[in-house]
Amino acid sequence: MKKLTFPYTEKEHRIFGKITRPVVTLAFFSERFGKWLEVGQILADTGGGFSVEIVQQSPRRR
Repeated sequence: MKKLTFPYTEKEHRIFGKITRPVVTLAFFSERFGKWLEVGQILADTGGGFSVEIVQQSPRRR
């Protein structure tokens, strides 16, 4: 199994002090726009995986 590492962002929390969170940038290919779209600052779930829900939109009525 391939090992992945994620960069961490640091934030100050008023109760817990400095906290670090693993974040990733994901890219999705959009057939509608014909290009790759990036979504940044996604929290990486270090105990599991990513869940992505794909929603099919019906054509717009004019």
